[in-house]
Amino acid sequence: MQEDKLTKLLYFDNFKKEADKIITTEKADYILISMNISNFRYINDVYGYEAGDELLKQLAEYFYFNNPNARLGSRMHADRFVILTAGNESTEEKLFHRFFEKHAEFSKRMESKYPLAKIHVNAGACRIDGDFRSVSEIIDKAELARKSIVDSYVENIAFYSEAIAEKADRERRVIPMFEQAMKDERVLIYLQPKFTINTQQLAGAEALVRIKDTEGEVVPPAAFIPTLEKRGLISDLDSYVVEQVYALVRSWIDRGIEPVPVSVNLSRLDLMYEMKWEETLKSLEKYQVPKQYIEYEVTETVFLEDMEYITAKLGSIQKMGYKVSMDDFGSGYSSLNTVGVLPVDIIKFDRSFVQNSINTGKGIQIMSGIIDIFKRIGLEVICEGVETKEEENMVASCGCNLVQGYLHDKPLPLQEFEEKYMVGRKA
Repeated sequence: MQEDKLTKLLYFDNFKKEADKIITTEKADYILISMNISNFRYINDVYGYEAGDELLKQLAEYFYFNNPNARLGSRMHADRFVILTAGNESTEEKLFHRFFEKHAEFSKRMESKYPLAKIHVNAGACRIDGDFRSVSEIIDKAELARKSIVDSYVENIAFYSEAIAEKADRERRVIPMFEQAMKDERVLIYLQPKFTINTQQLAGAEALVRIKDTEGEVVPPAAFIPTLEKRGLISDLDSYVVEQVYALVRSWIDRGIEPVPVSVNLSRLDLMYEMKWEETLKSLEKYQVPKQYIEYEVTETVFLEDMEYITAKLGSIQKMGYKVSMDDFGSGYSSLNTVGVLPVDIIKFDRSFVQNSINTGKGIQIMSGIIDIFKRIGLEVICEGVETKEEENMVASCGCNLVQGYLHDKPLPLQEFEEKYMVGRKA
């Protein structure tokens, strides 16, 4: 039987034929697992293809050849694997626990070989029951489960369920909805103001995006942005938003209105697709917008993968004269040591971090100390999600003078924002 030369696993077509035979002739409990390495392209880029091939061999060795429960294995293509395993674990919880342990062991074993990359394996599992029709159908279900956690750095494995299938179906509808909304100009820019605490003056705004559906209802970002990120379309949206912001600031200047800095969000994909983003920035030169009025905002999670590469890309944006802001500080990944070496000018404290900090005496001391450190190294600090005057007073006592949140205003459509805040701001 033919095997993949690199991993010694079955070719995919052979795997499907053999798996069909085993499942239909043996009265046993089986689980099919689909898996891949989340940052495999980065490993190839940093360590070379030979090292990438070695990692694939190690994965096959560890999860298949050294797995007593494994019956069949195949490398579908690139870093995608499928394994048919005996369902000896009586519950999904036990399988979760077992895979979590094996994943931790594998990642630790690979640390010395790939110190610049955190090895993370995503897996989706599907238990094969009495309604079995074909291996291809089971593989599709396991793939859906794997894709449901593809952006997670906490979960390693997910079991297929009807809820996952329904979510995937909703996501499939997002893409045509987004594409049609772009054509119909129903992708809308909203602005949420930022205020100084000491003077209670408008200090800037963050550009956010909404989609209006065909019924005129506003679709919130949580309903479409994760899907656009997963399907690689987020850069199309980001490019559109950035150009709209440049055009807006240009219109303020042309109308004699004194602009305020507007921050726009960049995704990890924007920075990874270097040529596309360089083309976008070049096309925006036609607006002749002074660079102090545009800020680029990234979440701290963009640094989890390819940190060296992302840092270089953001550094080049800084060198062009733009400010870079790190959003969601304190939401779970950041550290003071990391922030000290990143090319950022502004730190935005996540609402949950702010709330947890101002509710205890120790929290206030910690937050005050962090803000003081950031100021000492020349970073601005803004607290997000401030909703009451009491909260604003508390963050002010910690040394923060910039806030964004419902205390001052919610995100507003452009016309409403202009009428409320920009009228009377003469340049």
